Amino acid sequence: MKKLFFHSLISLLLLQTVFYKISYAQAEKQSVSVANQTELETLTEQNIYIPYKIFDEVLEKKEKGIFIPYSDFLKLWEEATKKPADKVISPPPLDAAIIHAKYTGIVYDDIAEFKAELKISALKKNWASLILNIENIAITSFTIDGKTPILKPVDNGLELVLPEEGNYVLQLEFSTRVNTAPGKNFINFQIPSSPLTKIDLTIPGKDLDVKIEPMVSRKSSVAGENTLFSAFLSPDGKVNISWLAKSLESKTTKSLIFAKSSNEIYIKESVYLINTKFDFSIMQAKIDSLKVKIPSTLSLVRVDGENIKDWNLGDDGILSVNLYEKIDGNYNLSIGTEKYRDIDETMFEIPQFEVIGAQREDGEIIIKAEPSLRVQVEKKNGVTQIDPKEIGNRIDFNEFVSAFKYFRLPYTVSLNISKIKPKITAKQNILISFSETIIDYYTNVNFTIKDAGLFKFRFLIPDNFRVSEIANDNIVESFDITKEGDSTILTVVLKNKAYGDFILPIHLETDKEDKAVSNNIPKLLCLDAEKEDGIIALSLRKNLKLSTEDIKSLRPISLEELQSLGIRAIDPKNEIAAGYRYSTTDYSSILKIDKRSTKIIANVERNIDIEEAVMKINDVIRYDILYAPVSKFMIELPALIGKDAVITGDNIKEKRFSTDMESNTGIWEIELHSPILNQFVLNVSLENKLPSVTTDNKISINIPPVKVLDVFNESGVISITKSPNLQVTAEENNLEPIDSKELPSTMNKDQSVLAFRYLNHPYSLSLESTKHEYEKILDTIVNQAHFDIVVSNEGIAKTEGVFKIQNTNRQSLELMMPEGTDKIFSVFISGKKASISKGESPRSKIIMLPKDITPGQEFSLRIIYQSQLRKDFGSFGGLKAESAEIVDIPCSKITWRIYLPDEYSYIYLDGSLSQSGIRSEPFNDINPYMQSQQVRSQQKIQLNNKQIPQQSDEQALYGLDIEIIREGRMYSFSKLDKQAYLNVWYVKKLAIFPISLIIIALATIMFTLIQNKYPADKIKFISITLASALALFILLPQGFKFFIILLLTGFVISKVPLANNFINNRLKYTKSKSKKPINPTENSMEN
Repeated sequence: MKKLFFHSLISLLLLQTVFYKISYAQAEKQSVSVANQTELETLTEQNIYIPYKIFDEVLEKKEKGIFIPYSDFLKLWEEATKKPADKVISPPPLDAAIIHAKYTGIVYDDIAEFKAELKISALKKNWASLILNIENIAITSFTIDGKTPILKPVDNGLELVLPEEGNYVLQLEFSTRVNTAPGKNFINFQIPSSPLTKIDLTIPGKDLDVKIEPMVSRKSSVAGENTLFSAFLSPDGKVNISWLAKSLESKTTKSLIFAKSSNEIYIKESVYLINTKFDFSIMQAKIDSLKVKIPSTLSLVRVDGENIKDWNLGDDGILSVNLYEKIDGNYNLSIGTEKYRDIDETMFEIPQFEVIGAQREDGEIIIKAEPSLRVQVEKKNGVTQIDPKEIGNRIDFNEFVSAFKYFRLPYTVSLNISKIKPKITAKQNILISFSETIIDYYTNVNFTIKDAGLFKFRFLIPDNFRVSEIANDNIVESFDITKEGDSTILTVVLKNKAYGDFILPIHLETDKEDKAVSNNIPKLLCLDAEKEDGIIALSLRKNLKLSTEDIKSLRPISLEELQSLGIRAIDPKNEIAAGYRYSTTDYSSILKIDKRSTKIIANVERNIDIEEAVMKINDVIRYDILYAPVSKFMIELPALIGKDAVITGDNIKEKRFSTDMESNTGIWEIELHSPILNQFVLNVSLENKLPSVTTDNKISINIPPVKVLDVFNESGVISITKSPNLQVTAEENNLEPIDSKELPSTMNKDQSVLAFRYLNHPYSLSLESTKHEYEKILDTIVNQAHFDIVVSNEGIAKTEGVFKIQNTNRQSLELMMPEGTDKIFSVFISGKKASISKGESPRSKIIMLPKDITPGQEFSLRIIYQSQLRKDFGSFGGLKAESAEIVDIPCSKITWRIYLPDEYSYIYLDGSLSQSGIRSEPFNDINPYMQSQQVRSQQKIQLNNKQIPQQSDEQALYGLDIEIIREGRMYSFSKLDKQAYLNVWYVKKLAIFPISLIIIALATIMFTLIQNKYPADKIKFISITLASALALFILLPQGFKFFIILLLTGFVISKVPLANNFINNRLKYTKSKSKKPINPTENSMEN
């Protein structure tokens, strides 16, 4: 950047110099030419441009220069001397990192001690932290520059804290455990991750095989009695070093080896599999290798055993197994070998394995073979046969052939091997299906295969048949058809060997001429089966007829038995026609297939509707076309009304009507676009005007018959329906009256008043119709009305009512509100807000019904209103509660839930309602028998276990959808029909006790005065009092019985002498005090 500014500055200076010299030269020439002039001329600035390429030529002299304004020079100088902006360095991505690590260790028996030097760079200015991930080591010392650093234990190691930015050297000393395993020692631990890590390790012992995983770079050497090992580790910091332990075993004593072998020979069709297990017993001295001579005819496939370092099979057939550590005592070695077998090979000699250097070798031979092979012992020498029970827990007896024991080598066991031919039995389930042009042959061949499995089956297939399908790709590998003389042979090759029960489905087919045929029954034979039997089912189209001749070795079976065996027609257009069972393959029969002639069966459904002025007839003719398709149908009707018949149906091409004047009948001929088979439906509609009839008069109606022509059979049903104000009677001939429930489901059973059935023609039916006037019937009803009435202490009742209504034609409802109703909060119909208007009286309200209510369908009317029952409750008193009613509409049932203030006790509840269905409280003040329920939360109205829908929108229209808080003492009532009201008598709970004391005191004084006035009739007085109390207790309502008890309590107290004397004394004192003394003067004046 600085060079650029300097170059620009120099270039400008040079340009100014050039411009100055040129201007000076021109001025000098001009001064010479005008030297004689006396006046000076003014020179002006001129811009002179020179090519950039000749800069050097113009400015080659040292005195040349460029002049620029001073202000421009300052700008150029500032740009040339400006210092570049300081680079902004982002914070380091980590606090600190290990740059290099070096570890030096020495192995002491079972401990390895290490010294480590870690070079660390702290990137953060203050208090950088670094995680040292360590595992399986014990730190004994750590320093940085001779000082103890700050180390903090964390989950995965230690956290090193460095005070400031810079480079540090961390000195560590730690130890780790030396682990041992068969044949080797190893150390395994984790050190802090580093990009460059070197480890040096001194291990006691010479010529050790030292390995490290993962091996990045390693080097080992011998120094005296030790092995020096060094390596560079991977950055992850995992250390796994192993070395072979040095053997110090003495070699002066010779080992004794005893071997016991178990040879298991498994003979398959294409290979011999030999598993040999050696049980060694090693005595006197340890050994570190074993040698076994393997016959040259065998291939070694595996060697298994513990402590095996490696193994090698030499050219001489000797297997050498080298061990990590020398062993003595018992040792197990397993060898697997195999030999390929020619399928035609018949002789096999059991191979012998020899343990080199064994003092004694014995063992056992176990021979097994596949079920498809027969193995016999041809020759044996030096062996003894073993009872299979001795080895029963080690073999599968399904494949066991024989077992022998030998005590020394060599021995001889020769086997004769031959293939067992499978025993095959076959059972076929055959379905031969005939159509107009094809014969299909379906069979499921159920094989039972014994002794040996097999991969292919051979069949003799019928002449002129071809294979359509055989099983599926999971079962069949391939199939082939060959000719052997005049026979056609089908060979099926399987993917897996078949043994036991096996099912092979086969589908054959051949072409057939579309005419009557006569052929031998086709048959598919299993060529390799020793025995074959089966079942044959014959199916064919409905338009074909089957007959059989010259039946041989076939026994007919019923269609029910075929169905129970699961044999059904595969083609949905076919039906099972016959079935046979065969037990030998020489069966035969001649099958004749002929075409059937067309057969049509017609079923007529007549719907006759009688109205005041017209008779409507709708005939539904259902054809069942069998055997062959047709394209033409004919119907006969009376000529007078038949010509106006409306005929409809599918696929109709043309309709023609003709009249027979002699029989006065008309014939409709219906032709289709294409022939049709099976089902076809025609609809024939007729209308006939009836003479007018007055009320309670009768008319006779003759029903015109309909006849279906050119059919095999015709039958039908007749249904009579009518207008509600008509009465119809019938007179029939050749018709069977039936219950309307017997009509087909396609006809209107519910509206039918008369029903008949006919089986053939001719038939006749006459009706007599009588007209009656309509009687007005109920068009609207309230199925149920429920009210929740919540009464407050101020005598205000808030009511939520729900009506379940069925309506047919009313457009509005008139609602009569209770006395004192001053507010209506909202009205809802089926959850939607509705409008309400005033009626003729102040209590009458008109509710308009919406148009979308389905006639006859039940809907809900919900209303929330407020009434003033009385000003306030006070201490005691009564009130009357009523509910709203719909005028001129009956109500099936009314239910109430009335919520009364809990501060009062309710003596008596009486009215047109009866209490129902609420559990009673254990104690209810004055009247414990009045059932009630304590309510402290909202209980919304539910009818028929369904929540009444609440309005969720249109909050500003038609009032408010408020929630009534239901609390207090709840009483439930119900009644039938209308006019529901309830009288409530109550007393405040806090006033019960003082009122009770007053009543008891008054009763005590009253009874005491009565007793004092009539002291002679005490017994009579007591009897009359108790009898009266008992009568009142029985007759009075439940709430008033409490007061009878209070009166009786006063009576009992009056009989107590102390209370009696007290009252008498008080009365005497009051009486004496009230008397005044007589004045003698006044007395004499009176006299």
